[in-house]
Amino acid sequence: MSDQTLNPEELSAEPNTGAAEDIEAEIDVDTPQGRFAVSQKDLSRMKRIGSWHGAAVLAGLGLYGAANAWAVSSGLMLAHAVAIGNAVVVASALSGIFHEWGHFTGAKLTGSIAPVSKNPVRFYFMFNFDMEQNSVSQFIGLSLGGILANWLLVLLIVALIPIASVAAAALVAVAIARAVNVSLFEVPIVLRVRESQDPGKELNHQLETFGLKQTPGLIAGALAFLAFT
Repeated sequence: MSDQTLNPEELSAEPNTGAAEDIEAEIDVDTPQGRFAVSQKDLSRMKRIGSWHGAAVLAGLGLYGAANAWAVSSGLMLAHAVAIGNAVVVASALSGIFHEWGHFTGAKLTGSIAPVSKNPVRFYFMFNFDMEQNSVSQFIGLSLGGILANWLLVLLIVALIPIASVAAAALVAVAIARAVNVSLFEVPIVLRVRESQDPGKELNHQLETFGLKQTPGLIAGALAFLAFT
């Protein structure tokens, strides 16, 4: 949604709604109708991008697991520092991947026109959402999908990974921080869009007026880290 910089929070917080050069915005004439319908071309691209994102998830979790095991078994300060740094990077990447696929799922479940890109833009952004052709309810579905995906990631981390080390606490804390900032950015847009029925206007308004940036998420993440350690 926003000016796509290398800021990790902004990368995970907003879907790509513009016509990036890497993205083909055309729709196949044989695209089937109905919810979550995708053309064969889009399906092929989804598989390719999904394999890249899946490989990143597996590699990240593998490195985190190895670093965390080293830290726990050795007790070395260096090992703990490496494990914590790894946890921050992995949680940030997972948040971005979950967020983008959440946006895509929300868009497709509402029947949106959302062609998949040939390649992901800046690794995360993988589809184009046409603001003019899609409806307000479809925009809301897109937004809610991204928000819920970040909180789903938090739940999965808490449920599947034992929070029994400093690195594990950092992993869940960063995921919570990213989910909080995503929610603070996108929930107000959804609420205002329901009233104004103008997604483009409300999105631009949020981009221009959104303050504090990452501060609320950092505070929430710090509190979560303290709670889990």
